[in-house]
Amino acid sequence: MSRRPSPSSRKVIPIKRVECEPLTRCDLQYDLLRNIFSDTHAVFTNPWPTSSDTPGAKLTFRNLYIKTILNSTKATKAFREKLSELDIFAEDFAMLALLVNVGRINTTMSFFPEMKTAIRSYHPVPALQRSSGNLQDAPRIKHMLKAVTVEGESTPPSSIPADILTRLNSGHVPPTTVSNLIFGLANHSSSIGHLHLPDDVDFIDLFMRTDLSSESRARAFLWLCFNYLESAAPSKEDDYDNDVIANPFGDPRRDGKPSFVHLGPEEAALENVDPPSEIQLAEKLIKQRTGLVQAQQSKDKDKQTVASSASGSVIGDADDTPGSVGEEIGALSQAKGKRKRENPPTVKNPRTTTKEKKSTPAVTDKMPKGRKQKATKNAAAIDPNVPVEDATTSGRGNTRRRVMNIQNQYPHHQSQVPSSSDHQFPAESERGPNHRYAPYQRGHTSLRQTSDIYQTARSRRPVQPRSFLQHAWLKVTTVDPLIDSDDDDDEHARHEYMQRLRVVAGILGTPFSDAGQPPPSPQQPTIQSDPNHQTQYV
Repeated sequence: MSRRPSPSSRKVIPIKRVECEPLTRCDLQYDLLRNIFSDTHAVFTNPWPTSSDTPGAKLTFRNLYIKTILNSTKATKAFREKLSELDIFAEDFAMLALLVNVGRINTTMSFFPEMKTAIRSYHPVPALQRSSGNLQDAPRIKHMLKAVTVEGESTPPSSIPADILTRLNSGHVPPTTVSNLIFGLANHSSSIGHLHLPDDVDFIDLFMRTDLSSESRARAFLWLCFNYLESAAPSKEDDYDNDVIANPFGDPRRDGKPSFVHLGPEEAALENVDPPSEIQLAEKLIKQRTGLVQAQQSKDKDKQTVASSASGSVIGDADDTPGSVGEEIGALSQAKGKRKRENPPTVKNPRTTTKEKKSTPAVTDKMPKGRKQKATKNAAAIDPNVPVEDATTSGRGNTRRRVMNIQNQYPHHQSQVPSSSDHQFPAESERGPNHRYAPYQRGHTSLRQTSDIYQTARSRRPVQPRSFLQHAWLKVTTVDPLIDSDDDDDEHARHEYMQRLRVVAGILGTPFSDAGQPPPSPQQPTIQSDPNHQTQYV
């Protein structure tokens, strides 16, 4: 005769509910859980005895299951303390954990309203929330149950029911933890029902069939736990019947095996009824969850507003939150710097005539492109009409820049350079300490400004010995070959500087001597400077 398939094989075992939908007593089969945890038969061995326990004392299923949770390596110290102090919370949590243990509670469910993740759904459980304890979520509960081991073993034994019976018959009592046993019974639901349960009932049907009384299903569940943890029922092949301990949860009318009481629709409707207090509690928890979700959505919206404002182009669009204005200023500075690199500004000298513009490239047409641009920029930087910060930030100058500046100041004498023989140096009191002057005039404002620039550059640059490679690299990269002439004691370097001065003087048509400064030309106006730096032409 073929066995009729169990109704559970045509159903989805986990409870399916949407966000914020409460789990009722009918969903939990609360009367079944209450009968399991209210049973008073202390027949289970304590796997974790302590010195304070009575030797050989047995435990009820309720105490055994709570002790199993307490001995999990995933249970925190604070959680253990709460379970030990609050009996009501410990029992409620153990009932919920049992539903996770058999697979009725899916790992996508959570049971505390502060839950923020979107991969789980929140569900009030008013029947199991008689206290203010946190019921956590299904994945944590499952990890907690799997992280329990028998004393003296590092890993749980096999969860296959046949292996558990073999270990039990070999003298290991209990052969495994109760949580590991229930995982194994749920994974082999059909075979367990075929071996031990009547009326074509599978193991998972004990938590789903409403046409069977809750009390009879609870006794069948406890009978299976005792059979695999304490004493196996004898089979036809066994010859040690005298050593078998009678299962206290069996029906004497069926030779100690479990039996069920069938219910009609009217009788089944009287079980697992939600009282009004639990309905009100569910509504309260749903409102609490809704308020927390709305508050979280407001915070997320504010964060998105601040982030979008910080990435915008107008500073006033951002909220007055710390850091938002600074972030926008930094973004604007970056954008401005990028535009400046793409389109470098050109400084125009309004005093420059068409003839002078044509003469400037004549001096720099043989320069490399990079140096030509820098020379042009520096030439504009030393002009008195340009702001001072543009001139001081130019850093190094070069000889060609001085030439172009002098040509601009003396358009009628572009081929001659003002002589420095009549230049009057300032008094000793006006000089700075250890200050040396280059052989160039300081009478004119632009030349004096250029000298100040050189003085600033020398004061910022430390003087230190240079190797041959450093010296060669400096000569290659230095735009102005005379900027270090006053600080360098190398005779070879001085000789090179004098050669460059001779070339520059030759370009300007001015006589030059290695022994001293170039003599003034008869056609050349001589510049004299009074102490007030007023330029006079003689």
